Order: sequence, then structure tokens, then C-alpha cells
Amino acid sequence: MPHRIQFHPLVPLNERPRIARGLVAIADAGYEVTVEPPDSVPALGWSVRLDEPGRTRYFRSAAETPDEWRAFAETVVHVVGPARSELRDASRARRRYTG
Repeated sequence: MPHRIQFHPLVPLNERPRIARGLVAIADAGYEVTVEPPDSVPALGWSVRLDEPGRTRYFRSAAETPDEWRAFAETVVHVVGPARSELRDASRARRRYTG
């Protein structure tokens, strides 16, 4: 399980690998991801928190299958883009290689 993906203690252990496989795209974009189970209104789905230095974003997902989680993750990354730390690292790498 990628180290950037964490789970609230109430997320069942048997569901964590399935969810984590789907959320790899968000972690690869540089975000720390925390998944919380549906709260008192289960129809709202899982709560997914994206953390980066200086910013936290929350999303809801009704995903169940790994493919649904993967589609959710790809949509989130498309909407929010890479984490600022990832952009900063990419900018440094470009400067280093372009002179």
C-alpha cells in the first residue's frame, strides 16, 4: 500500500487494499491521502482528504470497485492537478537540466 495513502481506523482492513489500488494516481500526484468511511449519511459516500503543505481538500466518493476508485482518482487529479510540492520539484528539475 503506498505510504501516502492512509485510512481512518474505522475503514475495514479487508477494504483498504482495494481502495488504495484505486487511489494511487492521487498519491503519485504528490498528495497525502486519507480515506474515512461514510458518516451518518452513507449516501454521501466515502470522505477522501487530500493534503499538501498549506492546503487541504475534501472529496466524496461512492466508489466500490477498484475501477470506480481509479476513475475517481483520475478525475480528482484532472480537476486539482499535481500537488504544489510536485510542481515545485518539477520546476527545479527543469531548471537544473535546461541550464
